[in-house]
Formats: sequence, structure tokens, C-alpha cells
Amino acid sequence: MSNNAFEDENFLITLRDEYIIDIFIKDFKELEKEDIVKMQNWVSKNATQKFLFNLAEFGNGSNATREAREYASSKEGNMLTVGTALVVRNLAQQLIMDYYIKFNSPIYPTRVFYRKDKALNWIIKQREAKLEE
Repeated sequence: MSNNAFEDENFLITLRDEYIIDIFIKDFKELEKEDIVKMQNWVSKNATQKFLFNLAEFGNGSNATREAREYASSKEGNMLTVGTALVVRNLAQQLIMDYYIKFNSPIYPTRVFYRKDKALNWIIKQREAKLEE
């Protein structure tokens, strides 16, 4: 475990310098609430920024449990983050994440993308607006 990256059997998380956390949920893995708690603990020990954005990319066949989605949308699940861009690979993942946004109502802005570059552009706009506050 280094100061800028942490890998687990289900995910890889990396801190960027510009207020962004890169999260990759590995292929054919299901993210659990406990995984999110592990990420939060690691980020709280290693991040120096006062707020962060998640750039979460789902690998092939990966998903998040209902409990993980509920936790991720809560205040407790977002103690360190102020927005999330979700990058999906297929329609099934898109439908699950759209359902997550509609029915779990994340407390911070959350959008779904098929392309990581578009997700990153959205986060950069969100970050700039947050820095102007």
C-alpha cells in the first residue's frame, strides 16, 4: 500500500493530485459496502484535499451490491467526496447505475458515462465550480 494507490481483490483506488479519486472495480467483481469502507479509511489517511470527486469505473461484468449502492448514496458513505462520475461498459451496468441514481438519490451530484474522458471532463467542471464557492 503506497500513499497514492491501494489495491484490493475487488478494486484499485488511486489518488490524483487534482481533487479526484480514481476507482476501478475489477472485472467480474461485486463491490460490497465493506469495500467502500476500506476505500474511505484509506483515503482519509492519504488525502490532503478538503473535498474529493470519485471517478469510478466498472470493469467487465462488475457490479455493486444493493447494500453498497445504498451506503454510497448516504452522507456516511460520502464523508470525503462531493460528487461521483460512474463509468460503465454496457447497458446492464447503465441500467443498474441509472436505477441507483433515481432510487437511492445520492446526496451529491452523480452521473453515468460510457467514456472515461467524458466523465473526467464532467468532474473537472464540477471541481472548478466547487473551487469557486
